[in-house]
Amino acid sequence: MKTKEDMQQMIQDRIKKIQDIKHSAELRKKSTEQETAASIELFSALMRSIDRCQAELLDIMEEQQKAAEKQDEELIEELQREITELKMRNTELEQLSHTEDYLHLLQIDPTLCSPPHTRNWSEISMKTGVSVDHPE
Repeated sequence: MKTKEDMQQMIQDRIKKIQDIKHSAELRKKSTEQETAASIELFSALMRSIDRCQAELLDIMEEQQKAAEKQDEELIEELQREITELKMRNTELEQLSHTEDYLHLLQIDPTLCSPPHTRNWSEISMKTGVSVDHPE
């Protein structure tokens, strides 16, 4: 049979256990708060880094787009110049084909009958996609 002292000891043991649990809970709460703050700082830094990398990538892509547009414009201008020259040459040849003045034909610059110097456009390929080098 348990005595009154035994009962008092059991009560005191349980009161101490409650205090231990509360103390552990408080330590756990502080530890969780510290870990939460550290995690927030870590992920905030990671997000800033990702945002910075994204901005750099978008800048590179925009620069590449502008460079490609400039190159496209230059190629179009060159093609338009060649078209103009070819049309003029074609008109001159057409006029010559209707002439009966053979002496005049003999006096014509021989380069008129040869094809004009133009670029080999089959060697020009157009890129349609974005190409960004990714660091490994």
